Amino acid sequence: MALDTLTYTGILSSLAQPQGAGAEFDALVIGSKWGLGPVGSGAAVSYGFPAELTQYNQDRAVPGSYNLFEPTGGGYSNLLQRFTPFDEPAQAAAADALAAWSRVAGIRFEAVVVDSLDAATMRFAYTAPPAVDSSLAGAAIAPQDFPAAGDVWMNGRWARPQGWAAGTQSFSTLLHEVGHAIGLKHAHDTGLAGVPGWPATFATLPHEDVVLSQHSSLDTVMAYNDAPGRGLEVKLDFAPTTPMRLDIAALQYLYGPNLAHEAGDSLYTFDMAGRYLQTIWDAGGQDTLVVQGAADAVVSLVPGSWSRLGQPLTYAEVGFEGEVLRALPELTRAETVYIFDTVWIENAIGGAGNDWLVGNERANRLQGGPGDDRIDGGAGLDGAVFAGALAASTARPDGDDWVVSGPDGIDRLNGIERLHFDDRALALDTGAQQAAGQVAQILRALFGPAALGDAGFAGIGIGLADQGATYEQLVALALGTGEFQGQLRDGSAAAFVELLFGHVVGRAPNAAERDRFVAQLDEGLARTELALMAAQVDLNGASADLVGLAATGLVYLPVADGA
Repeated sequence: MALDTLTYTGILSSLAQPQGAGAEFDALVIGSKWGLGPVGSGAAVSYGFPAELTQYNQDRAVPGSYNLFEPTGGGYSNLLQRFTPFDEPAQAAAADALAAWSRVAGIRFEAVVVDSLDAATMRFAYTAPPAVDSSLAGAAIAPQDFPAAGDVWMNGRWARPQGWAAGTQSFSTLLHEVGHAIGLKHAHDTGLAGVPGWPATFATLPHEDVVLSQHSSLDTVMAYNDAPGRGLEVKLDFAPTTPMRLDIAALQYLYGPNLAHEAGDSLYTFDMAGRYLQTIWDAGGQDTLVVQGAADAVVSLVPGSWSRLGQPLTYAEVGFEGEVLRALPELTRAETVYIFDTVWIENAIGGAGNDWLVGNERANRLQGGPGDDRIDGGAGLDGAVFAGALAASTARPDGDDWVVSGPDGIDRLNGIERLHFDDRALALDTGAQQAAGQVAQILRALFGPAALGDAGFAGIGIGLADQGATYEQLVALALGTGEFQGQLRDGSAAAFVELLFGHVVGRAPNAAERDRFVAQLDEGLARTELALMAAQVDLNGASADLVGLAATGLVYLPVADGA
């Protein structure tokens, strides 16, 4: 590829048009990316830490160099005035920030030793006033093909009393500056829009000056403000530790998602005494979110939702040195962990508090643990897990809910189809058109009312239904079992009719009743069809033992993993 001297892209970087169509994340797209592929394609970028000024290109003839008179007039030479190398803690923080971005999108970073002018595309160092305004925490240059592009400069004058640990304003600022260096802009400005040849990056989020009116760092680390509509002096006591939802959406648009990150069965553990402000990106697998501690947690597995995990976030007005000038308790926020909009976490385990677990559209396995918990399964085939044997707990319907009392406490359930105990399970979806209800209809019609008390039989049927077997398939499978065949006095149609009639009606058929159904079989009605009719007939479904399941559930022995 050749260098485009209008936009200085085409060798290591390329232009990136915003998606358009009202995409919210377009407000972050600066218009260029690393790599020569189209938007959505990955890239590999080197980074390093210059130790001295001579490792920066200061050739006057080279566009975008650190020479005052270089052709682009970018003014990058100012940044060298107060150059100081990154020390080891800052270098480690930079590597962590790069890793945080790499985890969510298809951009890889490779550390190299800066031993020449051309070594490392992205370079990290300190500068200080007057090279940068004293109010700026840092500066970074977007992806382009000139020496300064991709470089990250942190203002050494900026107070960092907390160091570089994740959750500090320092680390969050580093995430912000790296965002610029890989193709993101502020959501309150239009970036390089209007530069000849540059994409039309005019999208912004609602704002007043540099403050986003309806968004904040809870949505994007590229925001200046930590609370919607509040000034820059209002700061979180614990800042984002990962790219947030709009950042992830924008970067995945530019580089594609990282489909290798947490692609297996992942475990996410949150201690209620810990501090969190993050967005979860997970590429797949059967994943579980675990709560530890006695404080009450709210866990939502719904993609694009927040959970209340760890200590609440607090806000304060702070001074230039980071000192707290005034606490702002009215802004305290309990929501701390966001599941990205396209991410599915399947399972959750509560802590020792009175937790609230909310499932998503997929099959969820939810365990409240000790405490009086609220468990909402939502759509999908969902199971709740309890400690101890079934006999140690009681389960009863209460309106649209079920209440389970046992060794773990008293839990209220909604949208839950399966209860799992140490020894057996209980199916709650016993309606005539629901899986367990249909299994019960088949058991009673084909094997007799006593079969409803056979947890092994019920478990086989429920296991097959949960794997997707249809009503008709379940009937056909049941007819083929040795248990069913063993009930017949012989292989005749009359014996078949007598067996089903006796189970459904509770008595033997008279001659006319028997002959009517035998005649239908002789005329071509399949035995499977007659068995299906017997199971679905109102007389079977309305029997006292099936109707009673609405208050007790159907006990079964699970034969395979499932909800």
